[in-house]
Amino acid sequence: MERAPDGPAAAEPVGSWSVTTGAGGAYGIQLSGACYLSAGGCYANCDGSTGNPLLTANDFQCFLNKYAANDTYANCDGSTGNPLLTANDFQCFLNKYAAGCT
Repeated sequence: MERAPDGPAAAEPVGSWSVTTGAGGAYGIQLSGACYLSAGGCYANCDGSTGNPLLTANDFQCFLNKYAANDTYANCDGSTGNPLLTANDFQCFLNKYAAGCT
């Protein structure tokens, strides 16, 4: 699941990207806080548990806590408007929770 940027430079978009440097060789880009994958790739498994059943009331409580804390994890629908977290995110989580993890 892609997350909205939430670091110190979150409001600073990339101004440009140049591939005509003339320099050779390899380079690496390290992204910090750019992506978040919950355990097993199942968004509804908010607490990252691995037991059986995978989804429990703890996941529901985890989502409520993240939503209340205005954590970007709770932006289930991936919206970018203001406010970032809305009732749509809550409904999105309910739908993902009901669908379960495969």
